[in-house]
Order: sequence, then C-alpha cells, then structure tokens
Amino acid sequence: MKKILLFALLGNLIAIAHAQVGSTSLTFQDPSRSNRSIPCDVYYPSASSGANSPVLPGVYPVVVVGHGFVIGISSYELIADYLVPQGFVVALVNTEGGFAPSHGDFGLDLAFAAHALQAEGASVTSILYGAIDPAKEAIVGHSMGGGAAWLAASNDNSIDAIVGLAPAETNPSAIAAAANVQCPVLIFSGSDDTVTPAADNHTPIFDGTNTSCKFFVNLEGGSHCGYIPAGSLCDFGEPFGGSLSRANQQAAYLALLDIWLRQVLKSECTEAEWEAALMQYPFALANSNLLTCLPCIGIDEDENSSFQIYPNPNNGDVFLNGIPKRANLVRIYAMDGTLITEERVSGTKEISISFELNNGIYLVELIGEVGKISEKKMIVIK
Repeated sequence: MKKILLFALLGNLIAIAHAQVGSTSLTFQDPSRSNRSIPCDVYYPSASSGANSPVLPGVYPVVVVGHGFVIGISSYELIADYLVPQGFVVALVNTEGGFAPSHGDFGLDLAFAAHALQAEGASVTSILYGAIDPAKEAIVGHSMGGGAAWLAASNDNSIDAIVGLAPAETNPSAIAAAANVQCPVLIFSGSDDTVTPAADNHTPIFDGTNTSCKFFVNLEGGSHCGYIPAGSLCDFGEPFGGSLSRANQQAAYLALLDIWLRQVLKSECTEAEWEAALMQYPFALANSNLLTCLPCIGIDEDENSSFQIYPNPNNGDVFLNGIPKRANLVRIYAMDGTLITEERVSGTKEISISFELNNGIYLVELIGEVGKISEKKMIVIK
C-alpha cells in the first residue's frame, strides 16, 4: 500500500472552455456474439484538433450515435462537433450500414459500444485513459438508429438516456420495446417528415415508453433528413425536404440536445437555457420543462469554482481546496464505480486528507446532504 501521490487534473468546466475535437478509430469485440466487431469513430475533447491528439484532462460522459438506414456515419459528425466542446465523448457506430440491416444487432451494438468506451477509460494503453465517466452514457439515434436506441435501452437498463431523431419503427419492434424503457428519453419529430411520419413512428414510440421522464419536441416544418447535411442517400427518400430550412432544424435540435444531455448526464441546471432556446427557435415546441423530472445541482454564487486537489505531486498529504459549504462527505471510487472509502468533511473551504490506496486511477466526489454536488475528479496514484 502507498499513500497518495497524485497530480490534479483540471476540472471539466476549465477543460472544455478550450476544447478542440480530437478523434480516433476503435473497434470493439463483443464476446457474447462470437466476437462480433463493432467499429466506431470516436471524438473527444482535446487541446488540439486532429486524429489521435491527446485527450484534454477531464472526465466526460459517453454519447453513442446510431446512423439511419444506408446513411454513412460521416453525416453525423455535426453531432460530435457540437457536443465534444461541451464536455462529451461521442462515438459514431459503424455497423449495419447495408441494405438488409439487422435492427436487433444494431441495438445491441449501440449499447455494447457505450460500455466498451467506458472500459477504454480504465485501460492504461488507451488514448482515452482516465477520460471517460464510468457511470454515465446516452444513445442518440436517427431514423433506424433511433428505433435501435429503444431496442438497446429495452435490453440494458444501465443506459442513462436515449434520444431519437425521427426514430423509426424497427424489426423487432421499437414501439413494443418502449414498454421496457424506463430511462429519460427525448424525441425530435419534424412535422413535414414523410419518411417516418410521426403518427406511425415517433408518437407511438413516445407514448409507449414506460417512463414519466420523457420529452417530445415537435419541429414545425422539420423534415426527416434535416438532422444531417445534404447529400446523403436519405435525400432520395425525401427529395423535397420540409418547409423548415435544414440550417434552422440543425441549429435547434443540436442546441436542445446539448442542453438536455448536460442536465441528464451531468446534473447541470440547464432549464433556463432550455427555455431560452425554445424562445430562440419558436418552431421547436416542447411538451415539458426539464425540471418536471430531471433534478439538477445548483451552484451558489460563492461556490462557482471547481474544487481542486493538490499539490502535484505530494508527500502523502492531500489537500482539497474550494469545497462548497454544502459538502459534508468526500468519497473515493474505483474506475468501475465501486466505492472504496469515504471521509467526513466539515464544510470548510480547504481540508487535508490522507488515504492509503493501491496504485491506479480513482475518482473523487463531493457529497452534500441532498446528494452529489460536484463532478467527479480523478486522482492518479503512483
């Protein structure tokens, strides 16, 4: 056993302020399906853009994206470009791209990719080592990928959230699978969608979802293909589009998607942003305010800075600085989410703690009387 020798990683709020979009390609193997290969293009916060650039220090939730029928994954890079600077790792899953896709396998691929990415975060050989939140993930899917997101969540109750961009009925049925989906869900539905009309697809999937925490955004004049850039095979099925411009449709859904995911996966209080975005895009009509079912963690005016862990390295005495007054407990977790130890704190701004842990990476979290009040920070023990 060794006392902690750590280096403090910058908080997420500091890191993402300067984030560029780094990228890498990963292929996962699912041993439960004869080592089925699941290739993904992965995008993550980085200090510089480009392939295999170093990840920016921080711990980021995973967002897995499922493509539409015969639509290449490059059409969904706009989602990564928008979400990554906000502090997410985004994976575009590149399976079932042919003309006879297995919707069931696609759903399993999406769920498996989310958890495989979390395992990457715990692998010392991975470019994403230490950068993945081991407990927070969402699946976003367009059309066929949207229906597959419901199939994924119906088979895996550890998925934290799913989002459908014009989700399509699938085989097996996404409408039937919705009865087993209990996580928060968000559906975007274009009123001019002629490929997957809402009455036969989006609405029954939404109505059948077995959770009270569900959000439906109707994009007046929105089309089925308007979520992605022009030029894909999607346009052959909807050559005239909708009355809402593609630019406006993308601006609205990306803004609302980001705001919703930050509250669901990060517990940020974004309801004011949600209402402001709905005013900015009056053609986007939402059925509910975020606070109806999504709790969030507010920050007092004197608690607007991220707590810090130092020095770097140290002689065995660990200091935590900038602790909110509401904090009364410090918890240390393994990367798989297992609670290792905890220490009571007095609510002072700075404390000194000594832990004895094996070499490795751990997560530090501050807890208040009503639950967690901070994002987890990583400590590295050498």
